[in-house]
Amino acid sequence: MAFVTNVVVVIVLSQISNLQIPFEPPPLITRTLRQLPPPPPPPLPPPPIREKIAQPVAKALAIPLPALDLPPVQPSTALALPELPKLDTLLDLPTHLPAFDIASTTPTPEATLWPGPGEPDEAAQLESAFDLERFYPRIARLRGISGQTQVRLTIDDTGHVLTAHVYLSTPPGVFEVATKELAQHLQFRPARLQGKAVASTKDIVIDWTLK
Repeated sequence: MAFVTNVVVVIVLSQISNLQIPFEPPPLITRTLRQLPPPPPPPLPPPPIREKIAQPVAKALAIPLPALDLPPVQPSTALALPELPKLDTLLDLPTHLPAFDIASTTPTPEATLWPGPGEPDEAAQLESAFDLERFYPRIARLRGISGQTQVRLTIDDTGHVLTAHVYLSTPPGVFEVATKELAQHLQFRPARLQGKAVASTKDIVIDWTLK
């Protein structure tokens, strides 16, 4: 019975699929679109009204000036001008120049080396070498200039140089500053008087030569 029922259902469904139901398409509706122009822009606001402020006008003040009692001006014809010498006047000019004495650069006497009473028993001795490479003037090195300086040193009782006075330098104006800088870095064994270290002065000569 079940088999027969299934066969009947299949036959009925196949017949229903063969039925064609007429289908009517929906009617077409035509609509017309109209483009409107854009609205005009809003009007601009009126410019602000600037009120002119009346500025006060400064009034000229009439101030009376005091009267000055000035002497009358003399005419230009009343000015007395000095008389000029005539062109044929002879002028006596010297034909030679006076001689000038050149200051001597010789050092002071040796008696002034020791500032204290009496001379030290043992003079100060140099313990360091001259560092010419360090203090050689740059312009003299570039131009190959050599020279010599004589300097007087004031040495304290510890062997340090207090002052340096260059009293002779050749060529002049080249090695003076370098000599003072080099002298400040020298170390001495101080002078001795009666076995005691004392301050003293000492003259040294520095030969500035290139290696």
